[in-house]
Amino acid sequence: MLVTLVPGRPVERVQVNLAHPIFFNSGVLGNLSRALAFSTSLVSDLCVLIRNTSGITTTLDTWEIIDALNVIPEAIPNLQAFSLITGSCFINRGILTGIGGFVERLPHLKRIDVKSKNKHDSLHDVVITRQLAEEWHKRCKTLKTVGLPGDLWILHRHLGWISAQARSEEILKQAVMPLQLL
Repeated sequence: MLVTLVPGRPVERVQVNLAHPIFFNSGVLGNLSRALAFSTSLVSDLCVLIRNTSGITTTLDTWEIIDALNVIPEAIPNLQAFSLITGSCFINRGILTGIGGFVERLPHLKRIDVKSKNKHDSLHDVVITRQLAEEWHKRCKTLKTVGLPGDLWILHRHLGWISAQARSEEILKQAVMPLQLL
């Protein structure tokens, strides 16, 4: 559908719904990216949702996912925001490491969101996710915001990567403390 809708139109933001993880491959994303390259304005925001309509937890193939991601910068190098939302699919550490190579090829990327509902995958391991923003930023210096399940990491000019959740809890405690003194 994008092949007929995008050419000659000023498309800047796109959300793509893939009905099953099998469609998240370099062929499908290559065709999608090439279609978006025909927009009359720069495509700056791409969101890919992978739905798993089978109801069975699917483990995403690490190399297939990385290959699929890496076709995007070839056709849409000016992305400023990218979201990958996988539903109940299982995202492993290899995929998260591979995303580092993906963001490295996007010189204007400011925000990335990677989310899944699968509570047992690597995205829900606090030890791993705490390091992701810093790891990805080393490879993409324009990256300022990383959205992960349960938290949003923001690059602060002086403090480095801070958790929006932890920061909001700290602000709330500071606001409540004077009330307790009354």
